[in-house]
Amino acid sequence: MAWFQRIGCSILVCSVGVFAWHPLGAATVNQSESWEDGQSRGWRLLNQATGTYADERLTVSDGYLEWSYEEDGGNELFSVTADADASDGWFYGDYFDVGVMTVRLEFYSSHPTELEVELWHETELLSYAAKVEVSEGWQTVEIPLDMEHFKPWPGTPAPDDFRRLIEQVGRVWIGAEKSAGVEKHTLRIRDVRLAGAGPGYADWIRQFDGEFVDQLPVVDWNGDGATNAEEYVADTTPNETGDRLTLDIAEPDGKLSWESSSRRSYVLWRSSNLKKGFTDKVAVFDGTGGTMEYTDPAPPEHGDAFYRLQVLLPDP
Repeated sequence: MAWFQRIGCSILVCSVGVFAWHPLGAATVNQSESWEDGQSRGWRLLNQATGTYADERLTVSDGYLEWSYEEDGGNELFSVTADADASDGWFYGDYFDVGVMTVRLEFYSSHPTELEVELWHETELLSYAAKVEVSEGWQTVEIPLDMEHFKPWPGTPAPDDFRRLIEQVGRVWIGAEKSAGVEKHTLRIRDVRLAGAGPGYADWIRQFDGEFVDQLPVVDWNGDGATNAEEYVADTTPNETGDRLTLDIAEPDGKLSWESSSRRSYVLWRSSNLKKGFTDKVAVFDGTGGTMEYTDPAPPEHGDAFYRLQVLLPDP
């Protein structure tokens, strides 16, 4: 769902996230893996230095996976990995089809290090990896799925290779090297997810002629401040400048208006206190394909009113 929020005189795009579900064994956006059941759910630990699994070094506790480097560990370079057998296949399949914008996770390191997230093709020797410097303690890491952040290993960046990879991801690797000079280095991950727009994105974006790198969900193709994924949710035109969903308000009567899509539905929410969130559902609308207008019949008698417009996609 896409949120548009009026605060003062500005419209802010707050977030995008369509909760959508694919059959078992297909990439799924906005599904979180946190191992709350205490089971590894098919995730494994690989010592990449030796090419052997070391699952006995992988523990599951309090909703996270944990592994450690010891001082005398020798030739060790660990990564946890998910493939078609892990987490019901949420991380396996066509990332472009479901509009994956970012790979997101919460990562813990007992010492500063470099986190690496690597995507492997299902059948070809083709991989792209992103590296992020992280400090000690828990932190949220969100990596855009584009060629600026993900680089090939080995080789030279090529749009066609990157397209083939994200259309057929077969394995995800998450790892970090041991910090030098420490006796023990502990690493943990939780709340791992693919964040994005939802199924059907690829068919929608291909209606518009353009280069593949311009059509990636995280890209703002027309430079209007909305990503392609947000344009998909709003059903606006991603390569046409100025076609972007906004929620406008007219003074002094407070009439709200926006340009709608006949393929989308809308929920208008209200808040009189932003700290408490948007809890008042004001109205639900089916889009008409034209301008929609609405005046709140019962705004707060005292103080300010803030409005959010939620966009709903049709059922898959």
